[in-house]
Amino acid sequence: MEFYLCSVWLYIIYFVRKNAFPENIMRATFAQVQTHYVNHTSSNGVQQLVPKTGYVDGMNVLGRLLCPSSLNYVIPGIIVFCIVMGLVISKIGNEAKPLANLFHALDVVITRMVMIIMWLGPIGIPSLIAQKMLEVSDLWQTARMLGLFVFTVILGLAIQAFITLPLIYFIGTRHNPYKFLKGLGQAIMTALGTSSSAASLPVTFRCLNKLGIDPRVTKFVLPVGAMVNMDGTALYEATASIFIAQMNGLELSIGQIVTVSITATLASIGAASIPSAGLVTMLIVLTALGLPANDISLILAVDWFLDRLRTSVNVIGDALGCGFVHYICAEHLNADVAEAEKNHAVVEAHGVNFDELEKECEQENNNQQKQKTVEHV
Repeated sequence: MEFYLCSVWLYIIYFVRKNAFPENIMRATFAQVQTHYVNHTSSNGVQQLVPKTGYVDGMNVLGRLLCPSSLNYVIPGIIVFCIVMGLVISKIGNEAKPLANLFHALDVVITRMVMIIMWLGPIGIPSLIAQKMLEVSDLWQTARMLGLFVFTVILGLAIQAFITLPLIYFIGTRHNPYKFLKGLGQAIMTALGTSSSAASLPVTFRCLNKLGIDPRVTKFVLPVGAMVNMDGTALYEATASIFIAQMNGLELSIGQIVTVSITATLASIGAASIPSAGLVTMLIVLTALGLPANDISLILAVDWFLDRLRTSVNVIGDALGCGFVHYICAEHLNADVAEAEKNHAVVEAHGVNFDELEKECEQENNNQQKQKTVEHV
């Protein structure tokens, strides 16, 4: 038994390495290494399970390893490669700047291409919905399941926004989180109307300033949170992926649910702060599960509504994060303010104006430079 378990773990480590660091990064975009066990009869007539490896179709975003216990182990592929490359590029600095500029240019070009394609949305989206409705045999049953999906997403977002996040804020600050949420009403309404965390940033800045959050905290935390903190999007993508799997008659194992959770979290980090950006990153989650990407049209009819709700949760998470950071750094922030006031008082006491002094020094240096030039001539 111990030998069997050791063998299983050795295979896991081997395929973690194979998928986390693919031999060919281009091949990893459409195939991943996978193992399965087959019955093999030895020369003495004994049958035993023998591992057989090979490439299978499917992007190696988060690969899957199948072992005798039918558990799936999460193995990052392209994501690990991208993270490692980003860290190395930032470590190298100026020498790797051309490569960084290349990725930035690709991001701009692909974003512009997506914007062009989005102009076809009013025609394409109704066509996809109509096609999917014609393929459904029991329309009433599908509508009922879609209604339960919407209810599940709304319930999950409500728990995240009004229980989980406030509880974390209360544990960290010992302040009333609902009083804090009350001051975010305008920012939440803006998020509901625009479906964009980035578009809600100016209003969120204003609300946090009224709540007494230090501007130095909001100017750093809010832009980062608008790009990275997508907890509402992660929850929506995980729920939608499980819903699509159930629509296809698939029962997800514990390992696959873990895969969905991790993939949705990582994919939501890369989602842009624009309306319906979660639909793009959801393709990564569906690929990790081996589900057909065209089934995403099932939820297009309700995505416009759920997108506004999950954007509001994202904004609430960003704002509560600012409050949390402000509480933790309050002593340092107050110390910096006190030191600045002390220096200002010393300057006023001695009657020194450093701006004028700097200008006088600069003018004197220019005069000396001109004089040296004249003497040289």
